[in-house]
Amino acid sequence: MSDDTGTRAVAERVFAARARGDEEAVLASFADDAVIRVEGADYVPFVGTFDTPERRRFFFMDALGQATNVSRAVRGMIVEGKDAIVLGSFDFVVDATGRHYKGDWALHLHVEDGKLTLWQMYENTLSIALAFDAPAPAGATAGGDRP
Repeated sequence: MSDDTGTRAVAERVFAARARGDEEAVLASFADDAVIRVEGADYVPFVGTFDTPERRRFFFMDALGQATNVSRAVRGMIVEGKDAIVLGSFDFVVDATGRHYKGDWALHLHVEDGKLTLWQMYENTLSIALAFDAPAPAGATAGGDRP
């Protein structure tokens, strides 16, 4: 028996809540022991492992709030069993620097008993690091172009 319906329903509910700015509803969708993982430069406020209710609250309420949303779109979702892969794009401006970071992203969600247990983000970490004022490595560009 497949759990696709429950997984898809949870993912859609979470993204609907994010779209309307209801971060409390997003937070309520997580299991107590859920983990949010975002790789990247450690000085970016929303990079790291957020594995307690307090840390997840910080992730959604404080860390993500340091950039202004210009656009955000979910373009698709693949669901298999308790896992969902959500694909999308974003464009944000870091409030402290005025710099944009934008690009495509993929998000791996895992659902158990109707609650999120994993939120693993994959995104353009160089673009984000540069927007938060990091010096670019020699020859690197935020768009991934090669010299």
